Amino acid sequence: MTRAADVDTYVGQKIRSRRKTMGLSQAALADAIGISYQQLQKYERGVNRVSAPMLVAIAEKLACRGADFLPDTAAPSSTDLGPALALAAFPNGLEIARAYLAMDPSRRQSFLGVVRALTAELGPSETLAAAQ
Repeated sequence: MTRAADVDTYVGQKIRSRRKTMGLSQAALADAIGISYQQLQKYERGVNRVSAPMLVAIAEKLACRGADFLPDTAAPSSTDLGPALALAAFPNGLEIARAYLAMDPSRRQSFLGVVRALTAELGPSETLAAAQ
């Protein structure tokens, strides 16, 4: 992750994921930190860069550290959470993840089989486009 735009997107996804985990709407978080929900939306999409003081303010309201939103450049690529963060940012993404974690192992395998069958019906470019 070297491009600034990639970092902005990563930070935004982490903010959105944490906000949703905390059960806050964009409007509630934005109000708590003194910005418009539209500005928060731009931060979460990576359109606008989050300043360091704003990142600290967001982290305080989300009960975490500002560093928790930044990419860990020392982490090996095998621990990339990009797809998990993307899922959490989608509507119902957290609900899907929670339901998956609540399943017993045999049901998880069945669920994964259904998901694989559904995505196999799409071509590779359609699968990628649907994930974005």
